[in-house]
Amino acid sequence: MRLPRLTGVMAGIVSLLLLGFPFSLPAEQPGNGLLFHLSGEGPGDGFTADYAHGDPEPAYLHEYTIIPDGFRGRAFSGPHSEDKLMAYLAPGNVYAERGTVSFFWRSRDPVGGMPFKLFYISACDQSSLDMTWLRIDYNGKGFEGFVTDANMARIRVSYTPPSFPAPDRWTHIALAWDETRGVRLFIDGTLAASRDTTVIFSCGLGLFNPHGRFASPGTVTSNCGHLRGGDIDEIAIYDRLLDEEQVKGLARGESAGNMEPLVRSMNEPRYQDEWRLRYGWNDPSHIPPYLDESSWIVRKVEIHDAYDQKKWVWRSNDGIRETSWPNVYNRSSLPGRSDYFIEPDWYCYSTSGKSITYTMPEEPWNYCELVGAAFGKASRVFLDREAQREADEPLFRRPQGRERTFHHAGRTFSGGKIRFENDVREIPLAEFMVYNVTPGLEPAAVHTMTYSLTAQSGQQNRTLDELEEFIRTRYPADERQTMLALPARANLTPAPETVASPLPLVHILVPA
Repeated sequence: MRLPRLTGVMAGIVSLLLLGFPFSLPAEQPGNGLLFHLSGEGPGDGFTADYAHGDPEPAYLHEYTIIPDGFRGRAFSGPHSEDKLMAYLAPGNVYAERGTVSFFWRSRDPVGGMPFKLFYISACDQSSLDMTWLRIDYNGKGFEGFVTDANMARIRVSYTPPSFPAPDRWTHIALAWDETRGVRLFIDGTLAASRDTTVIFSCGLGLFNPHGRFASPGTVTSNCGHLRGGDIDEIAIYDRLLDEEQVKGLARGESAGNMEPLVRSMNEPRYQDEWRLRYGWNDPSHIPPYLDESSWIVRKVEIHDAYDQKKWVWRSNDGIRETSWPNVYNRSSLPGRSDYFIEPDWYCYSTSGKSITYTMPEEPWNYCELVGAAFGKASRVFLDREAQREADEPLFRRPQGRERTFHHAGRTFSGGKIRFENDVREIPLAEFMVYNVTPGLEPAAVHTMTYSLTAQSGQQNRTLDELEEFIRTRYPADERQTMLALPARANLTPAPETVASPLPLVHILVPA
């Protein structure tokens, strides 16, 4: 096979979406789908996880104690205090696309009408003060949980039992989610509430903890009205949505049973639809333009100024999918966001989210690629020198129900501004990327480095360790295929053992 060539000066990681490219995934050892298990019986003082696919050690630990009378053996007890902290790093221990969080919980003291949090997982970054991705609560009457999708809406489920569990009784709680199926809440092994939907959950995750207020990369706290503690035991996180029989086993203190490694196949319609939605192939009438020349120059035109009314915005042009325009604000109208915890997400105008204007640098551009759920129209804004005022002309309309869209302007512009106007205010736009795409060879430079792409292992190159660990803890097993960009005459190491049917995504590692 003739290997593709990568030319330029780069260091870092590039992710490629490859359709029909014949590569396969490094083999995983067969497992039972378990990513994280914390029982209190683990190594050392009991706060080290019994098993962790990511970091097994607590990132924050204060005032939690080990108690002997857990549901099974020892358990963890958090006081009713604003100083209690017990949080673990989420990367590798949770994957956003699908999973199940399972634990036993005991209130220890009677509950009242005030809601409090039982379990929390944060995003690694987000346009919301709390950065909450998943949460399980006591909502003042019963149990409630949600998962936040990539476009900031929250898929909620709730259950009010006929009588709330006594303070000395252990209750098993499990929240399960899947991009292709929705969200499920299980209480004592029984499906208590569910919501079927197809949505994008995929994102980078931060930390997780029981009780408390936040456990995000920005802060881990239990302050304000989040003093309530409790007892928790047998925290387990799985890499898939478990069914009711598997959760019944967990509720009995058993395992979820033996499971084969989860490898999605593009031959299965639900996984094919999931993939096409995420990468913009879900509408056959609107796909990326075909580049029919033998060589192309693609330059990203960086946007450094963007305004929503008079507020400077650094969200939909920061290169981070987890952040989006606009920031979420208090009592947001996005689905599922307004609840019994009022967080002051004030970092935008109360009228923000209707339009955003990007100032383009003085260089050519002709192509736009958008990510996020926002739909509406984009216009080019320019100075009409005859009228001595700003004028605008339509560029494109973005349809509803898309995550990633592609828009070729048909001609080349230079500088000016681009304004995007939302049809529905607040629907987020995660990335507005502008390029100049033209046929031709790479520009002349003082020095040019040429690489060959190979499916060889990079284990002999220590400069790639952090990148490989990032891929392992950020992406599910079937999205970890890598290739190396190697200069001429580089020594190749043997290719790793592979398994069939990885998803069509390849991460290209470019050594420093």
